Amino acid sequence: SESISTPVRPKGPGSGKADTSYFYSTGGATSRTGNPVEYQFDWQGDGSDLSAYGSATQSKTWTATGTYSVRARARGTVNSSVVSDWSSGLSVAISSNTKVPIISVTPTAYGFGKVKKRYSIS
Repeated sequence: SESISTPVRPKGPGSGKADTSYFYSTGGATSRTGNPVEYQFDWQGDGSDLSAYGSATQSKTWTATGTYSVRARARGTVNSSVVSDWSSGLSVAISSNTKVPIISVTPTAYGFGKVKKRYSIS
Protein backbone atom coordinates (compact mmCIF):
# COMPACT_ATOMS: atom_id res chain seq x y z
CA SER A 1 0.00 0.00 0.00
CA GLU A 2 1.05 3.62 -0.54
CA SER A 3 2.67 5.69 2.18
CA ILE A 4 4.29 9.13 2.00
CA SER A 5 7.53 10.03 3.79
CA THR A 6 7.74 13.22 5.87
CA PRO A 7 9.10 16.29 4.04
CA VAL A 8 12.17 18.19 5.23
CA ARG A 9 11.76 21.20 7.49
CA PRO A 10 10.78 24.26 5.38
CA LYS A 11 13.50 26.71 4.37
CA GLY A 12 13.01 30.46 4.10
CA PRO A 13 13.43 33.68 6.06
CA GLY A 14 13.38 33.30 9.84
CA SER A 15 12.18 36.87 10.33
CA GLY A 16 10.35 39.56 8.42
CA LYS A 17 7.83 42.39 8.45
CA ALA A 18 4.05 42.21 8.49
CA ASP A 19 2.27 42.78 5.15
CA THR A 20 5.29 41.53 3.17
CA SER A 21 5.33 38.33 1.11
CA TYR A 22 7.98 35.67 1.81
CA PHE A 23 8.72 32.38 0.02
CA TYR A 24 9.21 29.04 1.79
CA SER A 25 10.21 25.71 0.29
CA THR A 26 10.26 22.09 1.36
CA GLY A 27 10.79 18.76 -0.36
CA GLY A 28 12.13 15.29 0.15
CA ALA A 29 8.79 13.52 0.53
CA THR A 30 8.31 10.42 -1.58
CA SER A 31 5.55 7.95 -2.22
CA ARG A 32 6.41 4.34 -1.47
CA THR A 33 4.69 3.39 -4.74
CA GLY A 34 6.58 6.04 -6.75
CA ASN A 35 3.58 8.30 -7.37
CA PRO A 36 4.06 12.10 -7.43
CA VAL A 37 3.43 14.11 -4.25
CA GLU A 38 2.23 17.64 -3.53
CA TYR A 39 2.84 19.81 -0.48
CA GLN A 40 0.84 21.77 2.04
CA PHE A 41 2.21 24.39 4.45
CA ASP A 42 0.96 25.10 7.95
CA TRP A 43 1.79 28.79 8.46
CA GLN A 44 0.95 28.98 12.19
CA GLY A 45 2.24 25.58 13.28
CA ASP A 46 -1.08 24.61 14.85
CA GLY A 47 -3.25 23.64 11.86
CA SER A 48 -5.26 26.88 11.90
CA ASP A 49 -3.75 28.46 8.73
CA LEU A 50 -3.11 25.92 5.97
CA SER A 51 -2.11 26.53 2.37
CA ALA A 52 -3.70 24.67 -0.51
CA TYR A 53 -1.82 21.55 -1.62
CA GLY A 54 0.55 22.33 -4.44
CA SER A 55 4.15 23.24 -5.17
CA ALA A 56 7.06 22.59 -2.81
CA THR A 57 7.62 26.38 -2.82
CA GLN A 58 4.83 28.68 -1.67
CA SER A 59 4.54 32.23 -0.36
CA LYS A 60 2.98 33.70 2.75
CA THR A 61 2.11 37.22 3.88
CA TRP A 62 1.43 37.56 7.60
CA THR A 63 -0.66 40.56 8.64
CA ALA A 64 -0.04 40.32 12.38
CA THR A 65 3.18 40.44 14.37
CA GLY A 66 4.20 37.32 16.24
CA THR A 67 6.32 34.20 16.12
CA TYR A 68 5.07 31.45 13.83
CA SER A 69 6.15 27.87 13.19
CA VAL A 70 6.09 26.99 9.48
CA ARG A 71 5.83 23.25 8.80
CA ALA A 72 4.91 21.11 5.79
CA ARG A 73 3.34 17.80 4.87
CA ALA A 74 2.84 15.92 1.62
CA ARG A 75 0.12 13.83 0.05
CA GLY A 76 -0.10 11.59 -2.96
CA THR A 77 -1.51 13.07 -6.16
CA VAL A 78 -2.93 9.71 -7.25
CA ASN A 79 -4.39 8.76 -3.87
CA SER A 80 -4.90 12.10 -2.09
CA SER A 81 -6.11 10.44 1.11
CA VAL A 82 -2.53 9.24 1.79
CA VAL A 83 -0.87 12.04 3.78
CA SER A 84 2.54 12.26 5.46
CA ASP A 85 3.31 13.40 8.98
CA TRP A 86 4.12 17.08 9.51
CA SER A 87 7.75 18.13 9.18
CA SER A 88 9.54 19.87 12.01
CA GLY A 89 8.81 23.61 12.16
CA LEU A 90 10.83 26.63 11.08
CA SER A 91 10.42 29.50 13.55
CA VAL A 92 9.53 32.82 11.85
CA ALA A 93 9.39 36.11 13.79
CA ILE A 94 7.22 38.79 12.15
CA SER A 95 7.56 42.37 13.36
CA SER A 96 5.59 45.53 12.66
CA ASN A 97 5.86 47.18 9.27
CA THR A 98 5.27 50.67 10.66
CA LYS A 99 6.17 53.34 8.18
CA VAL A 100 7.66 56.60 9.44
CA PRO A 101 5.94 59.60 7.83
CA ILE A 102 8.07 61.95 5.76
CA ILE A 103 7.10 65.62 6.02
CA SER A 104 8.19 68.23 3.52
CA VAL A 105 7.37 71.94 3.54
CA THR A 106 7.49 74.31 0.57
CA PRO A 107 8.96 76.85 0.65
CA THR A 108 11.74 75.69 2.93
CA ALA A 109 12.40 79.27 4.12
CA TYR A 110 10.36 82.45 4.49
CA GLY A 111 11.58 86.04 4.60
CA PHE A 112 9.89 88.26 7.18
CA GLY A 113 11.61 91.50 6.03
CA LYS A 114 12.75 93.96 8.68
CA VAL A 115 11.66 92.94 12.14
CA LYS A 116 11.97 95.24 15.17
CA LYS A 117 13.52 93.67 18.19
CA ARG A 118 11.69 94.29 21.42
CA TYR A 119 13.38 93.86 24.73
CA SER A 120 11.79 93.63 28.08
CA ILE A 121 13.56 93.73 31.37
CA SER A 122 11.83 92.32 34.35
